[in-house]
Amino acid sequence: MRLMMAAAAMAALLAGCATGMSEDECAGADWADIGQRDGLYGEGPDKFSERAERCAGFGLEADYEAYQAGRSKGLRTYCTPEAGYDAGRNGRPYRGVCPADLEGEFLSEYNIGRRLFDLSAALDEARSDYDDAVDELERSRYEFRKARERFNDPNLSEAERKDAGKDMDRYRRKIEDLEDALPRMSDEIHRAEGELEDYRAFVARRSRR
Repeated sequence: MRLMMAAAAMAALLAGCATGMSEDECAGADWADIGQRDGLYGEGPDKFSERAERCAGFGLEADYEAYQAGRSKGLRTYCTPEAGYDAGRNGRPYRGVCPADLEGEFLSEYNIGRRLFDLSAALDEARSDYDDAVDELERSRYEFRKARERFNDPNLSEAERKDAGKDMDRYRRKIEDLEDALPRMSDEIHRAEGELEDYRAFVARRSRR
């Protein structure tokens, strides 16, 4: 339940934390509330400077003391093991904001979640690279056929035939390289799938304890 609440809080705050403040928002700002929301999202101290600079552009001052009090309160909720896992699992950076008495457990879970995120990203990248290579192989085969047709055209000049021959050689080499690479890339996908599956099993065993 705590994990679900933390995840919901993070999702709800994403849009608000990512955008600048308008003049109306600066004028009616509850700086303690803003600080608490930034703390809940694990924002660093530089977030206040960004907000204060934005409001100063409208001739409005930010309340540092109220903001910091709210941010400290928000960080006590953010710096939990559950929120740490959620942040890591979603690939969000940790900005070194947790108090010393909470950071150890937070980072332990953050690193587990982050490892899961990184393994998922590695698998996605391996699959994407393989798909790109397959597409490139098809394009190269197509271009090779076009070059061969030009080469066999009886109306071609010697210079044009020579250029077509060069194109055939170039695409032939590219096809050979891609055909050699695809099995290795397929092996990389299987390796990444296995590593992710093993780690997911590890995470599942932990959750049942």
